[in-house]
Amino acid sequence: MSTKSALMVDPPSGWRYGFPKPYFKSKIANTDELAVWLLDNGYPQKELASLGEELRGIRFWGGD
Repeated sequence: MSTKSALMVDPPSGWRYGFPKPYFKSKIANTDELAVWLLDNGYPQKELASLGEELRGIRFWGGD
């Protein structure tokens, strides 16, 4: 029996904004997609900008 788990995303200081949160796509296509998802899920623009273009410091676990 196979079980699938969601990819969990935890940006720096994410606990302040309800992270870690599950990302229900099978994979993240690019950093732009991830940035939009973070903003849509309550991560502030100011915090996002501090991560740089590569979005450094975000932790991931789980997934397929």
